[in-house]
Amino acid sequence: MNNENNLINYIGSNEMKIINECVKDYDFVTLYYYIDSNTHSSNLFEPPYITYELIVLVKNKDKYMTQAFTKKRYISEFSPLNINETYNQLFPLDFTSYKLLIEYPLIDIGKNNGLYTLKEAHELKKIIKKIDLPNEILNLVISYIINDTYDLEEEEFFFTNKRSNSCKFVGEYYNILSKKVFIQLRNKKD
Repeated sequence: MNNENNLINYIGSNEMKIINECVKDYDFVTLYYYIDSNTHSSNLFEPPYITYELIVLVKNKDKYMTQAFTKKRYISEFSPLNINETYNQLFPLDFTSYKLLIEYPLIDIGKNNGLYTLKEAHELKKIIKKIDLPNEILNLVISYIINDTYDLEEEEFFFTNKRSNSCKFVGEYYNILSKKVFIQLRNKKD
């Protein structure tokens, strides 16, 4: 995948070390890599630089874990400054303890946006159908709670900074990077 919102083909050895460290004990889910060249225009107190942004999402049994990293790269006139630049992890925000990954409530974020697994949607429908109301009202309640369903056997999560109507919207990643990053579901065959 090489498009303007996820530059996977530009990942270098520094990024691969970070990714391998994050994935070491977990199952890889997806990652996001973006090079933001607009930062130089908004910061007049530092030499011009570009920002590299990397997000890794992994799975441990039923829990999803994540980490976001950023790194500055100065223009060639200030290249000595690049020697000290490394990827900085952004989580946990409290800096009280070192954790490489933090738990990410991906499934709960999907449920907050009305996205359920097929099994969960079926169970919810059974519970709601037990309420003694006309079917039209029950169907309206169901459509309000369940916007869409997914099956992880056939679909996969991915990061993007442009929402696609052809994919299922899961939610928005933490708003800490230069662009909004969205999590969506797509068919594994695509």
